[in-house]
Amino acid sequence: MSRSLESPSRTSDSAIVLCADRKYFAPAYVVCMSLMQDQPEPRDVYLLTEAGPHLDLVPRDVPFNILTPDFVSRLPNVPELGNSLSPFLFLRLLLPEVVPGYRRILYLDCDVRIDGSLAPLFSLDMKGATLAAVVDATAYSRAPTIGWKTKLLEKAAAQELIGLARGDPYFNSGVLLIDCDRWVRNRMSDAAIDCMARIASNKHRDQDVLNVLFRNAWVSLSPRWNFPSSAFGTDLEALLRPVIYHSIAKPWSFEHAHPREAAYFRAALSNTPYRDFARRPSFSEVKRCVERWGKEMVQYAMFFLPSSASRLQDRRLLRKQHELVKYVIANVRSRGFADVDQNISAIDISTLESLLDA
Repeated sequence: MSRSLESPSRTSDSAIVLCADRKYFAPAYVVCMSLMQDQPEPRDVYLLTEAGPHLDLVPRDVPFNILTPDFVSRLPNVPELGNSLSPFLFLRLLLPEVVPGYRRILYLDCDVRIDGSLAPLFSLDMKGATLAAVVDATAYSRAPTIGWKTKLLEKAAAQELIGLARGDPYFNSGVLLIDCDRWVRNRMSDAAIDCMARIASNKHRDQDVLNVLFRNAWVSLSPRWNFPSSAFGTDLEALLRPVIYHSIAKPWSFEHAHPREAAYFRAALSNTPYRDFARRPSFSEVKRCVERWGKEMVQYAMFFLPSSASRLQDRRLLRKQHELVKYVIANVRSRGFADVDQNISAIDISTLESLLDA
C-alpha cells in the first residue's frame, strides 16, 4: 500500500492524524511508521506538515499520507504564534475540515508510543459527544511537596483565567477522538478560532481552547489511552496495560527523557531516513544536566543521608502512583470512563486497591 505526497488514498471510514512542523517531523514520522506496521486493522494515517527540505528524505513508497495544508492564514493574529508557539499546535482545531470525509479522526501528538490496537476506540459509543479524551495529569496530581498548596492555587486561577470554573474537568489534548460529522455540523473549527483569539492563555493555548469549547461536554477515557510519563515505571503501568504512552518529557530530549522511552525512540528512528535527528547532545545541554544533577545532589546531602537519595525518588514515584490509582478507582466506581463502562477496557479495581496499601 504505497501513497504519494498530496495524493490521499482512503481505505476506511476513520483516520489517524498527526501534525508536525519540520522541527518535529522526524518523531511524527516514527509514530506513523509504527501505526502502519503494528496495527491489526488498517486505518488511513495522515502526517500533516509544512513544505520544506525535510520532505526530500521521504521515500517514494511511504505507506501513509503526507499533506502540507495551507491553514496559517486562517488562524487569528495572536502574539505567541511564530514566537513561542508553532502554528502547527493549532492545526488540530481544523482537522475535520483539513482531512474531510471521515466518520472519526484520532489525533495523536508526536511524542506518543503505541503498544496495542487502537481499533477499540473507533467503535466507542461517544453518546452524542463530539470529543473523547483523557483527563490531564494535573487534574489528579498534587504539585511537589514544597509549596504544593501555592501550586494548586495557581492551577485553579489559571483555569478561571480562561473561563473554566475551579474543579471543571480538564483533558489533555495529546490524544483526541473526534466525531467529525458533529464537529463540522456545529462549526467547531470556527468556534475554536474565535476562542483562540479571545482567551487569555499562552503555554497551553491550544489545549485551553479545546477545554473551553467542550467544557463539561466531552467523553472521558481511562488513562490506558493517554498514559502520562509521570506514571512510567509504576506498578500501575503493568495493571492498566496502556495502549498509548505519552512522554511529556520528549523521548528525544537528552535532558529529560525517560530512559526506556528514549531507547524505544532511538531504535525506531534508526529504521527511518531521519536517524540523524537523534544527534549527540550539545555542550550546553550536557552542562545544564550536570548543573541540575549537582544541585539535586547538594539538596540530598543537606537534608538526607547519601543512601536516602534513591529512597526519596521511590517515595515521589509512589506518591504519583497513589494519586493516579485513586483517580482511576473513583472513576471506575462512578462509571466515569466510557471505555471501561463499555467493556473496551478492563480494569480490576480490587487489584488497584492493593497498591494503596503498598
